[in-house]
Amino acid sequence: SPALSLSSFSLSSKIPIKKHVTFFIECRDTATVYVGTASGMLYTYRLPHMKYAYGVIISNVSLMCGVDLQHSLCVGSSDGKCYILSKQQGSVYQTFPCHYDTITDMRLDSGLVFSGSWDSSVKVFSVTTTPHNKVKALRLVNELDHEDKVECIAVAGPMLVSCVQGCSVVVWDWDAMEVLHTVDYTHHDVSHVLIWNNHIVLMGVSVVYLDSRTFHEGLTRRFDTNIKSCQLLEDTLCTVEQSGKVTGFDLVEGVVLEELETQQASPTCFYVRDGLLLLGNDSKSFGVYSREV
Repeated sequence: SPALSLSSFSLSSKIPIKKHVTFFIECRDTATVYVGTASGMLYTYRLPHMKYAYGVIISNVSLMCGVDLQHSLCVGSSDGKCYILSKQQGSVYQTFPCHYDTITDMRLDSGLVFSGSWDSSVKVFSVTTTPHNKVKALRLVNELDHEDKVECIAVAGPMLVSCVQGCSVVVWDWDAMEVLHTVDYTHHDVSHVLIWNNHIVLMGVSVVYLDSRTFHEGLTRRFDTNIKSCQLLEDTLCTVEQSGKVTGFDLVEGVVLEELETQQASPTCFYVRDGLLLLGNDSKSFGVYSREV
């Protein structure tokens, strides 16, 4: 979309951290961005100017992913645990042993937490809270076993899509615990997945559409290098490739809208919204890009 205007962004600063960034979580209710790192440290910055607020050591292992639970954050780590952090107090007050290996991806849908792991499972948890809106428990609702390590997931209603190491893609009715479709996508090197407008969108060296009802493959668009991170903004898919190039891709028309060459290779994750673009790579810092006026 024209409002994204990737070409108008330029690097304004680099923020140092202890180890590389693993994820960004935006919390609009508190105008905050949380930055997870491989050091186990979670940094907090105030929007819109990325003013440092505080940092907290959550674990001595890598933080991998997380979801916003309104009053709390749920952060998954490489030790298989979920750490619950109070957004108001900035401290961890609950820890749940959810998996036996690294938690690779987390999603929140209809009040349920979905987590994928290298223990070859996707688990579905309901969230029990206290009268003071603190998380009391994560209660296991369903567990979906896979043949190999789960790398990433996407959820929309009863449909769950999981990408398994070796690039097989499994489509589930997670509530009925039924496999709807399985396909081998080794040739696309799938590393990310999302569900958009009755389509399953697979990303790797290509963007591939699957019809979520018939599972027929539609449009395929090949990129120069592997997609390392992505973000959906309405009908625009923003991706960052191994080379550091950020692309705005129109999912309706199936065309590239615009590109930004960041010159930051080996990216790990990124975030873009409202005139701000954050890009982490395998260095001990992350780039802050702002829109030129």
